[in-house]
Amino acid sequence: MKPPKLRRHTTRTEIWLPRASRAGAFRVLFFANNRFTSDDHADLRWQRQGRDWRVEIDGVEQHLIPHTLIGG
Repeated sequence: MKPPKLRRHTTRTEIWLPRASRAGAFRVLFFANNRFTSDDHADLRWQRQGRDWRVEIDGVEQHLIPHTLIGG
């Protein structure tokens, strides 16, 4: 008998952040399985800060994302 497959939590949350370089433009981050990805494949670094997340984008922009925004 095969063991059951483990399923990851697959809820994906979209986070729209204003771009610092262009007025009226947004960058979309996706959060799923404790990982961040972006719509434009930017270099992302993230870490927990208490219950919230600190995300650094391309080594230039930094954002603090509250845990309530991503349902955690």
